[in-house]
Amino acid sequence: MGRTVLLPQGGPPGEDSDWSFPDSEQGVAEALAAADSAGLEQVTLWVNSVGSSGLVERAARAHGRAGVFMACPPKGRVEDKAATAAATAGLLPSGRAPSLLVWRSGADASRGVAAAGEYSPKGLWQVVGTQAAAQAVDAAGLVFPVVCKPVCGRGSEGVKVVSSAEELREYGEACWAAVAEEEVAVDAVPGLEQLLQGRPDEALMADPGIHGRIGKGSVTELGRTLARNVAATRCGQGRARLQWPRFGCGFVVEELLPGPEITVAVVPASMLGHVAAATEEAARPGWRALCRPENGFAALTPIARTPSGSSTVMPYNGVEPVALNSLPFDQAVGELDLADWEPAVAAAARLCQDIAAVVKSPMPIRVDMRGTAESLRDDAFRFLPFDVNIKPNATYPGRPGREGATSLLAMAADATPLDGGFPALARAIVDTAPSLEDWSEMQSGL
Repeated sequence: MGRTVLLPQGGPPGEDSDWSFPDSEQGVAEALAAADSAGLEQVTLWVNSVGSSGLVERAARAHGRAGVFMACPPKGRVEDKAATAAATAGLLPSGRAPSLLVWRSGADASRGVAAAGEYSPKGLWQVVGTQAAAQAVDAAGLVFPVVCKPVCGRGSEGVKVVSSAEELREYGEACWAAVAEEEVAVDAVPGLEQLLQGRPDEALMADPGIHGRIGKGSVTELGRTLARNVAATRCGQGRARLQWPRFGCGFVVEELLPGPEITVAVVPASMLGHVAAATEEAARPGWRALCRPENGFAALTPIARTPSGSSTVMPYNGVEPVALNSLPFDQAVGELDLADWEPAVAAAARLCQDIAAVVKSPMPIRVDMRGTAESLRDDAFRFLPFDVNIKPNATYPGRPGREGATSLLAMAADATPLDGGFPALARAIVDTAPSLEDWSEMQSGL
């Protein structure tokens, strides 16, 4: 079945911005108007970022057309990195449930993932000051070096291995000193007028998504804190300059795991029903997609990741393309080591399916994991999840000038014995995207 792809310019794009409609109310209106002009009964909006999904939903409703679908997880299922770490850990210290967790409730989500399997790097889930950070690290049973991650940020931006209490203090100060800014039209950002008038709580109530730029907006204490840390100044007729903490208002500290790193993409099993599986003969040696009907999710081929040089933190895809540091695990280790890798990787994939069952996203997710020991032959070796990406990057080669660009999700799909690889999965994402009504119901139920 053919699919019509609408572009803003109508013709071959000449600039990067010509490849997609802006994620603004005007951009959504233009996209839906183009669909009307093309006579399309159904249109799927592939939302660029979860932070803008609420705005896209409102704009689509304002347009008033039927047959709109949302290729994006409901915004309420997204949490900052600290909350993600806490949710996947499942071993929160008693009485320290994170206030940062904004999908479901902290206790329910943590219990749910704990029930899926007690796999957990030790960690602190909310550090919002540097004064007592070192003492907190000690109290949590962590030892240096540790991994520090900003509450907000793309990929591994701002992630650093810290080797001492002094480095920890310097890291925190650098995080809070980092500022991002953007000039916007006042009427394009719901709640901005209230922010300009010095009423941050009203701004947040007007649109919890106002903090899509600085994190994951939510009417929580975190949301209010972020609202008070956004500076908005008028800079011309109908325009304003926004400044906000680039990395949010806190960071997460967790145990530095010494073992190899993998990432596992998980998709709803129903999505694979829209992708014809390859024959058994075409399957990669040692791996096929795991599909567990009891929890409704399937794991694609895990990807092994190797940091460049002496770094222990994988670079952000925008800094170093994943094609330079990642391979399907069976290619990365070779046939001789496959017997060592396969049991641990299969167990990791099953755990990631269980995590997906807790999150219940209608879209693919990706779970990043590291090993508890350097050698897979260590009796205590297992892979532990340290980050859950609710809306993973889905870049794929094809655009002029980006022939070598790809993403971990695309690599996993291409390495899994599916007929058509990632292009087929991308079509399945569109075909199974929830309607605007179903998406809103999912959102309201969180």
